[in-house]
Amino acid sequence: MLLEVVNALRKLGVKDIEDEILAILPLPIRIVDFKQEDIVEATKDLSLSPYDSLHYIVSKKCNAKIISADKDFKVRIDPCNFTLDS
Repeated sequence: MLLEVVNALRKLGVKDIEDEILAILPLPIRIVDFKQEDIVEATKDLSLSPYDSLHYIVSKKCNAKIISADKDFKVRIDPCNFTLDS
């Protein structure tokens, strides 16, 4: 989710987040909408925050891998170890 990138950049102290996001948007990244039902489902898994659970639900629907430094995810690719073959 693009919001995750914005949050990470903010935590890193990046001041001009808008320019960073505008640089990311042209990349061949698929942005996926989620539905109200996905949010309701995300509240059911108490092992993750609703925010992280929503990421997990959307990743499963899209058959996508989660790239995150967040160790709360049981299955993830650490961004420091990411390669195109991951």
